[in-house]
Amino acid sequence: MGKAATGDGAIGVNGKEIGRKRYWIAVFCFVIYVVAFLDRSNIGVLIADPGFTNALGITNDKATQGSLMSIFLLVYGITCFLAGPAVQRLGPRNSLLFGALSWAVLTGIMGAVSSTFIFLVCRALLGVGESVLGPGVSKLVQTWFPVKERATANGAWYLGTKVAQIIAMPVIAWWIAYGGWRGSFFILALIGLAPVILCLFSVFDHPTKHPTIRKEEVEYIISGSGGGPGGSEQAQRSEFGFMKNWDFWGAVVIYSIMNAAMWGFVVWVPSYLKLTLGFSWSAMGSLSALPYVCGFISVMLVTPIMDKLNRRALFTMICAIIYSITLSAAMFTESRMIAVIVLSLALAAGSIIPPACWAMVQNITSRTQVATATGFLNGIAYVFASLIPMGMGSLFNLTGTLKTGFYALGGLAVIAFLLGIPLARRRL
Repeated sequence: MGKAATGDGAIGVNGKEIGRKRYWIAVFCFVIYVVAFLDRSNIGVLIADPGFTNALGITNDKATQGSLMSIFLLVYGITCFLAGPAVQRLGPRNSLLFGALSWAVLTGIMGAVSSTFIFLVCRALLGVGESVLGPGVSKLVQTWFPVKERATANGAWYLGTKVAQIIAMPVIAWWIAYGGWRGSFFILALIGLAPVILCLFSVFDHPTKHPTIRKEEVEYIISGSGGGPGGSEQAQRSEFGFMKNWDFWGAVVIYSIMNAAMWGFVVWVPSYLKLTLGFSWSAMGSLSALPYVCGFISVMLVTPIMDKLNRRALFTMICAIIYSITLSAAMFTESRMIAVIVLSLALAAGSIIPPACWAMVQNITSRTQVATATGFLNGIAYVFASLIPMGMGSLFNLTGTLKTGFYALGGLAVIAFLLGIPLARRRL
């Protein structure tokens, strides 16, 4: 079939034009994750700002500062168990639309309050609203992309997390410096409307529901979706059949460990750069972005290779040990700039693991299971991760240094490496 005059096609196998509507799903996933992670990551910058901590009365309490992230992660993780089945029934479009709208409202409220209690309540409610994100996006990726494109598609939304973290540190630091911490929340609330608008016009629960998609693209997506997971037909039909699959639980444990290690990094690296390494406020904002630039590049380069080789579990194992070694090495060096560079290499390695684990879960589970399975994946991972920011703050209170907490993150990555060995033998 020749190219259409509209130019709205992408060339598939055998030179056949198949269309590119599924790319807009990847764009939406990217944008909604940028917004979500801006809303999450701003805490790492805010707790390094005396104006914010003085307003809430928590300047001398690192444990309470860490709890601002921990409460979000805990509630987010718990509600993920319910969000998966909800997304499966309501559909990803409606779930993500109303979820994103709630984030914008809550972010605006947080910019207007001074009570630590109210702020914690809003952070908890933000966790409830964002709980639909993982299951909803995972359902879209599995529905809209064939198996051979899923690690790359997952890389698109994960790149959104990196972009958010790249711009969050310098941009929010700049907003705080020139407009105060409250203004940073109001700007984030306005930005939060972007995925709402994009969802209304570009997202549909299934390719067959898209009003202008080419039939060739629908056929391409459906024919490349694979036959689902192994196991009995009854287990594949059951919404909770994935719980009998040991590969699923292996992916969950590895993702949970590395997700916790990554969130400990996100929350405390700005404070480490400013308080331990002694960088100025403006330098901290710029240098905090460097690890996420490296993470962005690594995801761009490596996720297509994982898809091509079909060896995602092997990559998770290798990247986990690299993360551990480089993170620990950063704590040993006495050079401030070398420490920043090695921290950046650590995040570059760790960033490859989440899209790999998500692709494994999407390949293991059937279409009737994927949203619920992703809810379990995110729920367990974030409940565990919720212990880390406050735990690292408590270690700081006890030892007087943030290095102790970063050594603990390196130890977690070693456990992920060891657990990845059995899965690495499989092509997941």
